[in-house]
Amino acid sequence: MTAFWYVISGLGILAAIINFSLAFARRKQPMIATARLIAGLVALALPVVIIYGKLVAHLHPPFPLDWPTVFIATGAFVFAVLLLPSYVDKTEKASLQERAERVVRPANATIRLEKPGIGDEWVN
Repeated sequence: MTAFWYVISGLGILAAIINFSLAFARRKQPMIATARLIAGLVALALPVVIIYGKLVAHLHPPFPLDWPTVFIATGAFVFAVLLLPSYVDKTEKASLQERAERVVRPANATIRLEKPGIGDEWVN
């Protein structure tokens, strides 16, 4: 086995650990937990297939593994198992206008002004 197989297997195991731990941490949000669980299974499947194919079945890829191919394959794997699930994790943020409407007090609200030494004053 070349260094690429060791690196991609280690990366797959690390990505699986990350995704499983994030799925456990977000277990109260079922959609996010499911996406992370699926990503963890996909990440764990790659090292299992590599180890089986290289050590047990003695299979080799049908295409040459040049460095550009290795670099692209590693990038695609990282994107698929680490970045895609994070898009599910993002929530929609309220616009500036929506946040301002929640914070601003209504025009007919009565507020209490405290003046030191004078007392309190109620103002509409």
